[in-house]
Amino acid sequence: MNLEKPKVKKVIERYGTTEILSVESSSIPLYFINFPKLSDEEQKLLVEARERVRNEFKEEPAGVPFFVTGDQIHDIFGPPTSNYHLWLRKLKKAFDPNGASDSFGYITAKE
Repeated sequence: MNLEKPKVKKVIERYGTTEILSVESSSIPLYFINFPKLSDEEQKLLVEARERVRNEFKEEPAGVPFFVTGDQIHDIFGPPTSNYHLWLRKLKKAFDPNGASDSFGYITAKE
């Protein structure tokens, strides 16, 4: 993943690899983490580890972890855990039929 920094007005705070930024595109401060560049081998290992976790979870689900956000991840964790993602979408559609609230960290009402 390659994230570009937005146009920075001011660095509010800096500690370790993290910066708190005041940016032109938002009135809300932005936390930016400067991740080290991974080598090709490290990227390959990361992809392999991610796939292994997904496959192991499909074989033996252990619940839904707290970091599950967005459609793609809910679609992975939903089927082996009682299809909870389908119920979440029904709730989203019932309580937010026009999609007014941000679905980025939650789930969309897609069919």
